[in-house]
Amino acid sequence: MSKSFPNTGAITGTNADRLALSGVFEGMQFFETDTNKMLVYDGASWVEISDLDNTNAFPAAASDLNNFFGAWTSYTPVLTNITLGTGGSTSGKYLKIGKLVLFYGSFTLGSSGFSVGDTYISVPVTAVDRNSYNVTASAINVGISPYSLFIPHHDCNTTQIRLLIENPSAYGAAVLSNTVPFSWGSGDKLYWSGSYEAA
Repeated sequence: MSKSFPNTGAITGTNADRLALSGVFEGMQFFETDTNKMLVYDGASWVEISDLDNTNAFPAAASDLNNFFGAWTSYTPVLTNITLGTGGSTSGKYLKIGKLVLFYGSFTLGSSGFSVGDTYISVPVTAVDRNSYNVTASAINVGISPYSLFIPHHDCNTTQIRLLIENPSAYGAAVLSNTVPFSWGSGDKLYWSGSYEAA
């Protein structure tokens, strides 16, 4: 026999009680007393949100995290001082969990008409400040080892990051260009990924 708590939208009962319910609504919660599981109705089906006897404790597998956080969102990075050329492409994705933003992206140069300059890349969600970025990046000369890049926090802002390459011979950093860190050519790529705090 199920019991309801009118002001909370929560009901307790057995698994059989839940399956026999009618008039369910989105956001309704149900605690199964025989399985120790808490479920919520998402408008189409019941979704398990806890398992107090830990036989299938969340998260049991990576798929549970995917279901909980949902799919990553695509975004088109804005590239400053980069011309992708004919057939070039860029893409990115991000996941926002509270104030935490995880993101990644890349660009690939086309067959002709491309150019590379002092590189700035937009982030998908406005950051709280430029110091919250934790980003790694690599420039890929097709068929040759990648070159590691870094972001100088003082040159970033809340909507974009700047990418530089270390220049050990000058004890500093070098700005990306058509010939730095190599002579860029068709199919060469740049990848970035990281995290930061949203505003």
